[in-house]
Amino acid sequence: MSEERWIKQELKEVIIYIFIGLILCIAIPTFFGFALRGFESSFSSNSIKLTDYLGSYLIYVFLFFLAFGVIIFPIARIIAFKEDENPVEEENPTWFRILTMSYLFNPEESLLWKVFEVAGFSKHENPMKFFKSWIRVFIISLIVFGWIALIQLQFPALNIAGIPHNLPQQITLASDLSFGAGIPAFAENGALLFLMFFLLGINAFICSKYKLGWGVFFGLCIIIVLTCGLVWVSYHTIVYGNQDAKYNATLLFGILGCVITIAVGIFIPFLVWHFMNNFAVKINTLSTSKESLMFIFIIFLVLITISYIVGEYLAYRYRKSHRETIENIA
Repeated sequence: MSEERWIKQELKEVIIYIFIGLILCIAIPTFFGFALRGFESSFSSNSIKLTDYLGSYLIYVFLFFLAFGVIIFPIARIIAFKEDENPVEEENPTWFRILTMSYLFNPEESLLWKVFEVAGFSKHENPMKFFKSWIRVFIISLIVFGWIALIQLQFPALNIAGIPHNLPQQITLASDLSFGAGIPAFAENGALLFLMFFLLGINAFICSKYKLGWGVFFGLCIIIVLTCGLVWVSYHTIVYGNQDAKYNATLLFGILGCVITIAVGIFIPFLVWHFMNNFAVKINTLSTSKESLMFIFIIFLVLITISYIVGEYLAYRYRKSHRETIENIA
């Protein structure tokens, strides 16, 4: 890959992240808030309450800044390094190094990629190449965490509380799901990613300065994910109150989300998991439409699972046929 192509690829990943954030945090809430009257309660009463949609939305405004501020890290990486360089192994680091560690979409520097490298897999043989397509990662995450959400719908005790439950009105079901699932998922995950990338940058600075290598880097990540987990559960305790905070489950959720992000080097799985968890929590609070929504959700999961398997099979057949054609020509 040429240097120019690598830069374009990195910038494309930043744009995808911004696009997802704008859809989840701005476009959909704006549509549901105005077109579907989600903000009607606040406007009609001339006051904003935390129990209204608009009030619950404003809770996340400051987190939005941190969430969108995450793009600082991949952009700083483009400025500081070339394609084959990385923050952990390049020598003579400056303070700027702490802003260059990003796992928005960076499977080549993930924990699993490095494990396969140690196991003897070359760059072109590494199994993690399978996850270099963000669309594939998104669909797989949707399938895996979608089925997990379905289990949560069947067994509500498995839900991890982390969204407001005291909204007095449900103008539309779509509004309720948007303000209770999509907004918290991106805002909270983005804010946590900001903290995690910053700590990972400090980690990379130390490892590069003292030539400690990837092994020590990932070892120190244990401290980082534990710290992020504590921040995660502390935030949920402050916002949602002690009575709703399942301390151990929420702590484990935050830690596992960070571990998954570092393991695969991609932000999408944790985001989808968080969204699906909140989706399950909100559906379980609906007594009248829960069964019908579960039925629709099952149909959706079955269709997307079958479509993905068929698509992967057809893609494999095409690649195999194309490879055989090239071999026959040679």
